[in-house]
Amino acid sequence: NYYRLHQVREEVMVELLTFLQQVPMVKRSIQQIKVLLRELSHLKKDILEKSQVGSTLIEKDFFNTLNRVIEISEWFNQFFYDYDDDFVKWAYRKKSHLVLSMVNFENLSIQQYNWYHQAKKIIYTSGSLQLDNESSFLENKLGLNNVAKKTLPTIFDYKNQARLYLIKGVNYSNLSSTKEFSKQIYKVVKKLYNTHEQTMLVLFTSHNLLEKTYQYLIDYFNQGEVLILAQGISGTKEKILKKINQGNKCIILGANSFWEGMDFSKQSIDIVVMTKLPFEPPNRPIVQARYHYLEQQGVNPFYEDAIPQAGIKLRQGVGRLLRSPTDKGILVLLDDRLINSRYSNILCSYLPKELDILPVTLPELVDNSKQFLKNKS
Repeated sequence: NYYRLHQVREEVMVELLTFLQQVPMVKRSIQQIKVLLRELSHLKKDILEKSQVGSTLIEKDFFNTLNRVIEISEWFNQFFYDYDDDFVKWAYRKKSHLVLSMVNFENLSIQQYNWYHQAKKIIYTSGSLQLDNESSFLENKLGLNNVAKKTLPTIFDYKNQARLYLIKGVNYSNLSSTKEFSKQIYKVVKKLYNTHEQTMLVLFTSHNLLEKTYQYLIDYFNQGEVLILAQGISGTKEKILKKINQGNKCIILGANSFWEGMDFSKQSIDIVVMTKLPFEPPNRPIVQARYHYLEQQGVNPFYEDAIPQAGIKLRQGVGRLLRSPTDKGILVLLDDRLINSRYSNILCSYLPKELDILPVTLPELVDNSKQFLKNKS
């Protein structure tokens, strides 16, 4: 059981029981909520004994609401007072709310949701559902059996429409500090924009790194004709999309959802920079718990979970570049593990087969990308 506590911009992980013992005010508040919920349960019982329920619409609404509150109270008690080892629990702050989450990996399946059984057939569609011909990662993740699959040919000509450049000569994964890494990212992004003056998307795996890189870029461009838009800094995702789709030249900095499903259909993204391979942070409670569960099942969590997850997200990042058969652009990855690690072949197999991977220095990147994008329609 873990509690995830946000302090300013840093994330601190502590055991839930330890946290409750160290913060008496939180413990008192939880006990007070428990008392109130118990009183509501008694109130429902008293009303049921003294009157006929459901004779009016207002009474039905009242009891439906009361039943929902009691259901939440039971879940609340289970979260704070039931220390079943099968459950992993964590909490996080979302704006002004505290969100409590709980999962049992043993029974985790999409089939446990009511809506699943209301459909005769369900069709799952995406450009990144199937990692390779042999992969059953999605079915295992969703708890599905006997899934029929159909893979459609891509509409993109990756050989002629895209290039993936891998910066060589700098081992970004071994840089000793976030400040050091953000400077390197800034240098690459600045060089690329000054060379091409085209809208570009920079994808991060760390908000802290994103913020530091944003500050370098803002200081350098200093209210110039290019907009620097950053997730969590420049407004909501919708506000950022609106600015992008107005046709402004932009450098967009994003993490998480920006890898997965941003609709840039009204604005061409000619350059996508991926700062690191998108592995999940191993210190997140839910990730730690999932890895521990897989180890107990005799499964290697890195090869059976971490690499496929990173492969899906990597493909989603690649998917931010080409949106139509006439698009053309470049991908830049600042992480040499794609070709210099024991799992390189696995990750590379998840990428489009015709996509060329070219290790280059920064000067070579500039020259090669200029030549490649010169004939962009």
